Amino acid sequence: MITIVDKKIAQDVAKQLLQIKAVSINTKKPFRYVSGILAPIYTDNRLLISHYTQWKVIIDNYVKVIKNYIKPQPDVLSGTATAAIPHASALAYELHMPMVYVRSSKKDHGKENLIEGEFAPHSNVLIVEDLVSTGKSITLNVNAIREAGGKVTQCLAITTSTLGAFVEVVNELNIELLTLTNIQTVIETAINEKYITDNDGRSVNQFLANPKTWGHEMGYE
Repeated sequence: MITIVDKKIAQDVAKQLLQIKAVSINTKKPFRYVSGILAPIYTDNRLLISHYTQWKVIIDNYVKVIKNYIKPQPDVLSGTATAAIPHASALAYELHMPMVYVRSSKKDHGKENLIEGEFAPHSNVLIVEDLVSTGKSITLNVNAIREAGGKVTQCLAITTSTLGAFVEVVNELNIELLTLTNIQTVIETAINEKYITDNDGRSVNQFLANPKTWGHEMGYE
């Protein structure tokens, strides 16, 4: 299941991301993704850690959702590497909770850890994510925590970057994905707050519906 827990929170978070251009929208000079696809929208939530005011709003909303919507309450937080680790760290401090993080690959030296930090067996572990795109980082995190004896039923992310490329992954992991906002809300907010025009909004939605063909259809490829 994928859930936005609160419409007001979703709009508030979308505004923060747009203010610092963590979400950039440009239909005239599209962005090229690693896959080679041209896109009119690009999300980089790593910018949050350089903007205290907006980051605090995001963390406060994370806290609100964890306290009011996460059931059962987690024993441990686990930030996905590497972008969500700062958010998980800030949340652990705010909530007086332990945290761990899963490395993108196992260390080949020292204790050869895959998980940094520790938790007791059967702990309820909440995955903290910044941006959900394909769901690969969530998969790595969930599988590592479960193999180490933890229980994972939920993941909480800031936002999504696609309409549903991750849905099958979430279903296969048998977890609930909760997000503070999502790409649809960000686009709607961008239009309402005059960051982009209605035409730009339609173009972005066309991209989300057909990301592989958008660039060609718009004459960029």
